Amino acid sequence: MLDQLEEIDLEAPGSGVVHIEQTVIGLDYMDVNQCSGTYLPTLPSRLGLEAEVRVIAIGSDASDVSLGGRVARDPVLGAYVKHLGR
Repeated sequence: MLDQLEEIDLEAPGSGVVHIEQTVIGLDYMDVNQCSGTYLPTLPSRLGLEAEVRVIAIGSDASDVSLGGRVARDPVLGAYVKHLGR
């Protein structure tokens, strides 16, 4: 069920979008239960809730961040992915 990984190429971030790279993730009770199949997420799904990230690209009109800056991410699924655009 959770044995497929997909790699994608990152496009330049759009207006107001920041691309981030996960640097540290947290592992909690819900993550363990999703990976073991006890809690079945709706698929396809990004796993993981907690992460510290580094800003790797900034789209136009994005504010309050700087390239290379580290930020804590709100609990949104995707802490196990390497890159994410928000």
